[in-house]
Amino acid sequence: MNLIFKNPRHASRMHEGPLGPYLDSYEAEMHQGFASTDSESQIRLVADFSRWLAKHQIIPREITTEHCQRYLPIPERDIDAWMK
Repeated sequence: MNLIFKNPRHASRMHEGPLGPYLDSYEAEMHQGFASTDSESQIRLVADFSRWLAKHQIIPREITTEHCQRYLPIPERDIDAWMK
């Protein structure tokens, strides 16, 4: 996770929630086909979704399309804001 997020606080925050253990692998995959800024945005989105899942007590094997639809339409969701 240190490839994108140099601040240890930000890097550790990425691992919160039920998807946290998978983010290092996801980051490595992202580096093979995406620009750095695109990778960072995608990783932030997955990390935020992971924290949302934790808040709603949803484990990875229970994730459905409906969960994604409930998460994504929040217009005020600002993925970059929590990094500041």
